[in-house]
Amino acid sequence: MDKTKRTFLHDAINFVSLAAQSLENDDFSDCFHAASPYEMKGSGVLYVFSFIIRYFLLFPLRVVSFSIGASVIGLYFLYGKYTHNYDAISSSFTLFNKLLMTVLNFKANHHGTKVKHSEPHVYVSNHTSFIDYILLSSYKFSHACIAEVHGGLFGFILLHILAHNGSIGFKRSDKQDRSQIIGKIKEHIHRNLAPMLIFPEGTCVNNRYVVLFQKGAFDLDTLVCPVAIKYQKDLMEPYWNRRMHGFTGHIFYLATRWRIDAEVYWMDPVRRKEDETSVEFSHRVKNMIAEQLNIKNTLWNGSFKSSPVLNDREILKNCFVKVYCRIRNNLQNNQLAENKDESFIFSNASISQESKNDRTYFGCVSYKAFINECCKEYLREKHANISH
Repeated sequence: MDKTKRTFLHDAINFVSLAAQSLENDDFSDCFHAASPYEMKGSGVLYVFSFIIRYFLLFPLRVVSFSIGASVIGLYFLYGKYTHNYDAISSSFTLFNKLLMTVLNFKANHHGTKVKHSEPHVYVSNHTSFIDYILLSSYKFSHACIAEVHGGLFGFILLHILAHNGSIGFKRSDKQDRSQIIGKIKEHIHRNLAPMLIFPEGTCVNNRYVVLFQKGAFDLDTLVCPVAIKYQKDLMEPYWNRRMHGFTGHIFYLATRWRIDAEVYWMDPVRRKEDETSVEFSHRVKNMIAEQLNIKNTLWNGSFKSSPVLNDREILKNCFVKVYCRIRNNLQNNQLAENKDESFIFSNASISQESKNDRTYFGCVSYKAFINECCKEYLREKHANISH
C-alpha cells in the first residue's frame, strides 16, 4: 500500500491502536501502584499471632520508647535553639532520626562513602516515602530538605521543627513562591549548614520505577551527590500513597511492622558538563540511580499523578500532535526520496529497538519510542516556556 496516500481513517485507526496499547502498557500508573497491600493477606494461627504481637505489644512499646527518647532529645534541641548553638540543633536532628530508626526497627546497609563537602553541594535521591529523609539523616549527619507544605502533623513538623536546620517549605500552587525556592536553596548551601537533600521526582514513587527529575536541583551550578535507596518488601510496603493514607496513617502502618530493611548507595559526586544543559544533567543523574538500583527508568512527569496543571496538559497534548505530524511528514518525505534510513522518522532522534509486536505508526515506530519522544518534546516545550 502506498504510504503517501493515507486517509483520515488510517490515521484514526493508528490512534485507536495507540490508545489500546497505552491502556495495556500503562507505565505511568504502575509507577504509583503499591507492590503489595498494606495489610498482610491470609488467615490462620500464625497471622493472628503476628497481628496480636505487632499491634498490642510492639506498637505500645514503640510509642513509650519514642515518647521518652523524644522528650530527652527535645530538651537538647530547645537548649540549642535558645542558646543559638547550631551544633546542638544539628546533633539533636541526627539523634532524633537515629531514635526513629531504632523505634521502627529500621535496618540499613550503607554502601559507599557519605561526605560533607567543604564546597557548596546538594544530595539528590529517588523518593519512596518520608522515611527516606529519616534513613539518610540518621547516618553520620542530618540533612535539610525541601518539601511541599501540607496541613496536619506533617505541615507542623516541616514549618516548626525542620525549618530550624534550614529545611524549606513551598506551595506548589503558588508560582511566586516556587520561583523563590532556587534563591533560598542557593543561600542555604553557601552558608555551609546542614547539607541540602532534594528529591527531584517531586512525589513518592513505588521503588520499582524512577520518574522524571525536575531540573531545579540541577540549575544550581554546584556539586551534586546522588543517593540511591532500595527497600526490601518482604514484610512491609514502604511506598507512601498519599491518596490512600495520610501522614499519621502511614506512621501507624510503619510502627506496626516487624522491621524495615533498606540498601543505601552513596554514589560519587558529579558536576554538570560544559556542553550539558540542566535537563540533560538531571537525566544523567537519574540514569545513574536507576542503573544502580536496577529499577525501570521512565520519562513520566510525576506531577501528573494528582492534579496536573491545565496548561501542562495542553502542552503535552500539543506535543503528541507535533510528534505525530513529524513522523507522518518525515515518513512521506523519506519514501518520496527513496531513502530507507529510519533515523529521519524523529528528525534524527534515536529510535528504541523494540519487538515487532509493539510497533505502530505505519509499522516503523514502536509504541515506547513514540511515547518517549512525546515526553522529550514536552520537556523541550516546558524549558522554552520557562526561559521566556
